[in-house]
Amino acid sequence: MSLKERVKVIFPLLILAIIIFFFYFQYRYAPKTQEEKILLSFVKENLNDKYVPKTLNVVHRLTYNNKTDGLSNLYGSIWLVNGIKIYSGLHKNVNKTGISDLEIFIFTKEIPDIIDENKSSMLFAKYFKAKNPSKIVCASPTNGVSFCEKFWKEENGEKKGMVVVSALTNKFIAMCKYPLESEEYGFSSCIRFK
Repeated sequence: MSLKERVKVIFPLLILAIIIFFFYFQYRYAPKTQEEKILLSFVKENLNDKYVPKTLNVVHRLTYNNKTDGLSNLYGSIWLVNGIKIYSGLHKNVNKTGISDLEIFIFTKEIPDIIDENKSSMLFAKYFKAKNPSKIVCASPTNGVSFCEKFWKEENGEKKGMVVVSALTNKFIAMCKYPLESEEYGFSSCIRFK
Protein backbone atom coordinates (compact mmCIF):
# COMPACT_ATOMS: atom_id res chain seq x y z
CA MET A 1 0.00 0.00 0.00
CA SER A 2 1.43 3.36 -1.00
CA LEU A 3 1.81 6.32 1.33
CA LYS A 4 -1.01 8.13 -0.45
CA GLU A 5 -3.37 5.18 0.08
CA ARG A 6 -2.36 4.89 3.76
CA VAL A 7 -3.11 8.58 4.31
CA LYS A 8 -6.54 8.13 2.69
CA VAL A 9 -7.32 5.35 5.17
CA ILE A 10 -5.62 6.70 8.29
CA PHE A 11 -6.73 10.36 8.04
CA PRO A 12 -10.51 9.67 8.27
CA LEU A 13 -9.87 7.23 11.14
CA LEU A 14 -7.80 9.85 12.95
CA ILE A 15 -10.54 12.47 12.50
CA LEU A 16 -13.14 9.99 13.78
CA ALA A 17 -10.97 9.18 16.83
CA ILE A 18 -10.58 12.90 17.63
CA ILE A 19 -14.34 13.44 17.38
CA ILE A 20 -15.07 10.46 19.65
CA PHE A 21 -12.41 11.61 22.14
CA PHE A 22 -13.87 15.15 22.19
CA PHE A 23 -17.46 14.01 22.79
CA TYR A 24 -16.39 11.46 25.42
CA PHE A 25 -14.66 14.13 27.52
CA GLN A 26 -17.48 16.61 26.95
CA TYR A 27 -19.93 14.02 28.30
CA ARG A 28 -17.66 12.82 31.10
CA TYR A 29 -17.06 16.28 32.55
CA ALA A 30 -20.45 17.82 31.81
CA PRO A 31 -22.74 18.33 34.81
CA LYS A 32 -25.42 15.64 34.91
CA THR A 33 -28.14 17.39 36.95
CA GLN A 34 -29.46 20.91 37.37
CA GLU A 35 -28.03 20.99 40.91
CA GLU A 36 -24.56 20.07 39.57
CA LYS A 37 -24.76 22.85 36.97
CA ILE A 38 -25.79 25.44 39.55
CA LEU A 39 -23.20 24.38 42.15
CA LEU A 40 -20.36 24.09 39.63
CA SER A 41 -21.17 27.55 38.27
CA PHE A 42 -21.21 29.00 41.82
CA VAL A 43 -17.91 27.31 42.70
CA LYS A 44 -16.19 28.45 39.48
CA GLU A 45 -17.48 32.00 39.92
CA ASN A 46 -16.33 32.39 43.53
CA LEU A 47 -13.56 29.95 44.45
CA ASN A 48 -9.99 30.67 43.35
CA ASP A 49 -9.14 28.50 40.35
CA LYS A 50 -6.61 26.23 42.07
CA TYR A 51 -9.39 24.91 44.36
CA VAL A 52 -12.04 24.35 41.66
CA PRO A 53 -12.64 20.69 40.70
CA LYS A 54 -13.23 19.63 37.08
CA THR A 55 -16.54 18.05 38.06
CA LEU A 56 -18.76 17.88 41.10
CA ASN A 57 -20.36 14.69 42.31
CA VAL A 58 -23.51 16.23 43.83
CA VAL A 59 -25.33 14.02 46.32
CA HIS A 60 -28.85 14.61 47.64
CA ARG A 61 -28.87 15.38 51.41
CA LEU A 62 -25.04 15.34 51.63
CA THR A 63 -23.78 17.38 54.60
CA TYR A 64 -20.31 18.87 55.06
CA ASN A 65 -19.39 16.01 57.43
CA ASN A 66 -19.98 13.56 54.54
CA LYS A 67 -23.28 12.14 55.77
CA THR A 68 -26.46 11.89 53.74
CA ASP A 69 -28.71 12.79 56.67
CA GLY A 70 -29.20 16.42 55.64
CA LEU A 71 -32.48 18.14 54.88
CA SER A 72 -34.47 17.00 51.87
CA ASN A 73 -33.86 20.33 50.09
CA LEU A 74 -30.04 20.00 50.42
CA TYR A 75 -27.61 18.95 47.67
CA GLY A 76 -23.88 18.79 48.39
CA SER A 77 -20.47 17.84 47.07
CA ILE A 78 -17.10 17.22 48.78
CA TRP A 79 -13.63 17.21 47.25
CA LEU A 80 -10.03 17.46 48.44
CA VAL A 81 -7.27 19.79 47.23
CA ASN A 82 -3.82 19.23 48.76
CA GLY A 83 -5.35 17.73 51.90
CA ILE A 84 -7.88 20.56 52.30
CA LYS A 85 -11.51 19.42 52.41
CA ILE A 86 -13.94 21.61 50.46
CA TYR A 87 -17.71 21.29 50.59
CA SER A 88 -20.21 23.03 48.38
CA GLY A 89 -23.92 22.92 49.06
CA LEU A 90 -27.20 24.14 47.66
CA HIS A 91 -30.51 24.45 49.49
CA LYS A 92 -33.68 24.74 47.43
CA ASN A 93 -36.55 26.84 48.75
CA VAL A 94 -39.03 24.83 50.78
CA ASN A 95 -42.25 26.74 50.04
CA LYS A 96 -41.59 28.02 46.51
CA THR A 97 -39.44 27.28 43.48
CA GLY A 98 -35.87 28.47 43.24
CA ILE A 99 -32.66 28.40 45.26
CA SER A 100 -32.62 29.37 48.93
CA ASP A 101 -28.83 29.54 49.35
CA LEU A 102 -25.51 28.36 47.98
CA GLU A 103 -22.44 27.79 50.12
CA ILE A 104 -18.80 26.77 50.06
CA PHE A 105 -17.04 25.53 53.21
CA ILE A 106 -13.24 25.11 53.37
CA PHE A 107 -11.81 23.09 56.24
CA THR A 108 -8.14 23.93 56.73
CA LYS A 109 -5.65 23.93 59.60
CA GLU A 110 -4.62 27.49 58.73
CA ILE A 111 -7.30 28.96 60.96
CA PRO A 112 -5.96 30.16 64.32
CA ASP A 113 -7.85 29.84 67.61
CA ILE A 114 -8.63 33.57 67.60
CA ILE A 115 -9.61 35.25 64.34
CA ASP A 116 -8.83 38.88 63.50
CA GLU A 117 -9.45 41.15 60.50
CA ASN A 118 -5.95 40.73 59.04
CA LYS A 119 -5.97 36.92 59.13
CA SER A 120 -9.54 36.85 57.78
CA SER A 121 -8.64 39.18 54.93
CA MET A 122 -5.66 36.99 54.01
CA LEU A 123 -7.75 33.79 54.06
CA PHE A 124 -10.55 35.38 52.00
CA ALA A 125 -8.02 36.47 49.36
CA LYS A 126 -6.34 33.06 49.32
CA TYR A 127 -9.50 31.05 48.70
CA PHE A 128 -12.09 33.33 47.08
CA LYS A 129 -12.22 35.52 43.98
CA ALA A 130 -14.62 38.03 45.53
CA LYS A 131 -12.83 41.29 46.30
CA ASN A 132 -15.75 43.26 47.73
CA PRO A 133 -14.61 46.29 49.76
CA SER A 134 -17.22 45.82 52.50
CA LYS A 135 -15.91 45.98 56.06
CA ILE A 136 -14.87 42.85 57.95
CA VAL A 137 -16.72 42.51 61.26
CA CYS A 138 -15.29 40.24 63.97
CA ALA A 139 -16.94 38.89 67.12
CA SER A 140 -16.54 36.33 69.90
CA PRO A 141 -20.12 35.50 70.93
CA THR A 142 -19.12 32.77 73.40
CA ASN A 143 -15.95 31.50 75.04
CA GLY A 144 -13.90 29.48 72.54
CA VAL A 145 -15.75 30.78 69.48
CA SER A 146 -14.68 33.64 67.27
CA PHE A 147 -15.52 34.66 63.73
CA CYS A 148 -14.95 37.41 61.18
CA GLU A 149 -17.33 38.11 58.32
CA LYS A 150 -17.96 40.45 55.45
CA PHE A 151 -21.40 40.58 53.88
CA TRP A 152 -22.69 42.64 50.94
CA LYS A 153 -25.31 43.05 48.23
CA GLU A 154 -24.25 42.57 44.60
CA GLU A 155 -25.33 44.98 41.83
CA ASN A 156 -27.91 42.40 40.67
CA GLY A 157 -29.45 42.35 44.18
CA GLU A 158 -28.10 38.98 45.31
CA LYS A 159 -26.53 38.86 48.76
CA LYS A 160 -23.11 37.31 49.37
CA GLY A 161 -20.82 36.89 52.32
CA MET A 162 -17.55 35.37 53.45
CA VAL A 163 -16.79 34.20 56.97
CA VAL A 164 -13.98 32.59 58.96
CA VAL A 165 -15.07 30.64 62.03
CA SER A 166 -12.92 29.27 64.81
CA ALA A 167 -14.74 27.12 67.34
CA LEU A 168 -13.47 24.39 69.62
CA THR A 169 -14.79 21.62 67.39
CA ASN A 170 -15.10 23.36 64.02
CA LYS A 171 -12.81 25.68 62.06
CA PHE A 172 -13.72 26.73 58.54
CA ILE A 173 -13.79 29.46 55.92
CA ALA A 174 -17.08 29.83 54.08
CA MET A 175 -18.90 31.78 51.44
CA CYS A 176 -22.65 32.06 51.04
CA LYS A 177 -25.05 33.48 48.48
CA TYR A 178 -28.75 34.30 48.80
CA PRO A 179 -30.38 34.74 45.36
CA LEU A 180 -33.25 37.20 44.95
CA GLU A 181 -35.80 34.34 45.05
CA SER A 182 -34.38 32.95 48.31
CA GLU A 183 -36.69 32.35 51.23
CA GLU A 184 -33.70 33.43 53.36
CA TYR A 185 -33.09 36.65 51.43
CA GLY A 186 -33.79 38.71 54.56
CA PHE A 187 -30.65 37.34 56.25
CA SER A 188 -27.72 39.73 56.56
CA SER A 189 -25.07 37.15 57.41
CA CYS A 190 -23.78 33.72 56.40
CA ILE A 191 -23.89 32.47 60.00
CA ARG A 192 -26.09 34.80 62.06
CA PHE A 193 -29.75 34.33 61.24
CA LYS A 194 -31.18 37.80 61.61
